[in-house]
Amino acid sequence: PLKKVLDNPVCCYKDYDGAKFICKDGTWLLIRLSGTEPKLRIYAETPSKKKSLEYIKYGKKYASKLMGVKL
Repeated sequence: PLKKVLDNPVCCYKDYDGAKFICKDGTWLLIRLSGTEPKLRIYAETPSKKKSLEYIKYGKKYASKLMGVKL
Protein backbone atom coordinates (compact mmCIF):
# COMPACT_ATOMS: atom_id res chain seq x y z
CA PRO A 1 0.00 0.00 0.00
CA LEU A 2 0.90 3.64 -0.34
CA LYS A 3 2.97 5.23 2.42
CA LYS A 4 2.00 8.76 1.33
CA VAL A 5 -0.64 10.46 -0.78
CA LEU A 6 1.22 13.38 -2.33
CA ASP A 7 3.05 14.79 0.72
CA ASN A 8 0.63 13.47 3.34
CA PRO A 9 1.65 10.36 5.33
CA VAL A 10 -0.89 7.53 5.28
CA CYS A 11 -1.81 6.45 8.81
CA CYS A 12 -4.52 3.91 8.01
CA TYR A 13 -5.32 1.54 5.15
CA LYS A 14 -8.73 -0.08 4.71
CA ASP A 15 -9.54 -2.65 2.05
CA TYR A 16 -13.17 -3.62 2.65
CA ASP A 17 -14.54 -1.47 -0.23
CA GLY A 18 -11.52 -1.04 -2.48
CA ALA A 19 -8.26 0.48 -1.27
CA LYS A 20 -8.78 3.45 1.05
CA PHE A 21 -5.73 5.39 2.18
CA ILE A 22 -6.46 7.66 5.15
CA CYS A 23 -3.86 10.34 5.84
CA LYS A 24 -2.79 11.78 9.19
CA ASP A 25 -4.57 15.06 8.41
CA GLY A 26 -7.91 13.27 7.89
CA THR A 27 -7.92 13.45 4.09
CA TRP A 28 -8.34 10.23 2.13
CA LEU A 29 -8.08 8.57 -1.27
CA LEU A 30 -10.24 5.60 -2.29
CA ILE A 31 -9.58 3.45 -5.36
CA ARG A 32 -12.16 0.76 -6.12
CA LEU A 33 -13.75 -1.23 -8.89
CA SER A 34 -17.36 -0.47 -9.73
CA GLY A 35 -19.75 -3.18 -8.60
CA THR A 36 -22.02 -2.71 -11.62
CA GLU A 37 -19.77 -1.62 -14.49
CA PRO A 38 -16.30 -2.49 -15.80
CA LYS A 39 -14.88 0.76 -14.40
CA LEU A 40 -12.31 1.86 -11.88
CA ARG A 41 -13.56 4.58 -9.54
CA ILE A 42 -11.36 7.01 -7.67
CA TYR A 43 -12.67 9.19 -4.84
CA ALA A 44 -11.01 11.70 -2.55
CA GLU A 45 -11.98 13.87 0.37
CA THR A 46 -9.94 16.94 1.28
CA PRO A 47 -10.72 20.49 2.47
CA SER A 48 -10.69 21.89 -1.08
CA LYS A 49 -11.82 20.93 -4.56
CA LYS A 50 -8.33 21.69 -5.88
CA LYS A 51 -6.64 19.31 -3.42
CA SER A 52 -9.26 16.61 -4.07
CA LEU A 53 -8.55 16.81 -7.81
CA GLU A 54 -4.81 16.48 -7.07
CA TYR A 55 -5.51 13.37 -4.97
CA ILE A 56 -7.64 11.89 -7.78
CA LYS A 57 -4.90 12.56 -10.34
CA TYR A 58 -2.37 10.91 -8.00
CA GLY A 59 -4.71 7.93 -7.51
CA LYS A 60 -5.10 7.56 -11.26
CA LYS A 61 -1.32 7.45 -11.73
CA TYR A 62 -0.94 4.95 -8.88
CA ALA A 63 -3.69 2.65 -10.25
CA SER A 64 -2.27 2.92 -13.77
CA LYS A 65 1.16 1.88 -12.53
CA LEU A 66 -0.25 -1.09 -10.59
CA MET A 67 -2.31 -2.34 -13.51
CA GLY A 68 0.34 -1.66 -16.13
CA VAL A 69 -2.07 0.30 -18.34
CA LYS A 70 -2.63 3.93 -19.18
CA LEU A 71 -5.85 5.32 -17.69
